[in-house]
Amino acid sequence: MQIHGYGETDVGRSRTHNEDFILVEPDLGLFLVCDGMGGHAAGEVASETAGKAVHRHVASNSHVIAEFDGSPSACEAVEGVLRAAIQAASAEVFDLARSGQGRHGMGTTCIALIVVGGKGFMGHVGDSRMYMVRGGRVWQLSQ
Repeated sequence: MQIHGYGETDVGRSRTHNEDFILVEPDLGLFLVCDGMGGHAAGEVASETAGKAVHRHVASNSHVIAEFDGSPSACEAVEGVLRAAIQAASAEVFDLARSGQGRHGMGTTCIALIVVGGKGFMGHVGDSRMYMVRGGRVWQLSQ
């Protein structure tokens, strides 16, 4: 199976600055987008903080991915790594927002995918969407 990852972001027509953070890490099998919110409340800080926290957590548990054998217990282990990574990111953003410095109210969505052994494991918080493109068709994977 060939996996291609690509990330690009655009501020769009209605905003003056971008609060997105994109990570494409094919060697780790990790792909994510965090879309900051809060505008003046440092949404770009929230998205970068969350994205880097997810990356750190997954990278520090890369042995789970390296040892993946497709078994139900291995699938549960990868799901657990992704779940814990997103929870850690949420806690880090929350703590940073509470620290003040114009960050009160900042937040971010996060949608992440770990691809390993021909399987994809998705985790998300917020309204960012994930799509799969295969054979010229597009499927929306998240709500």
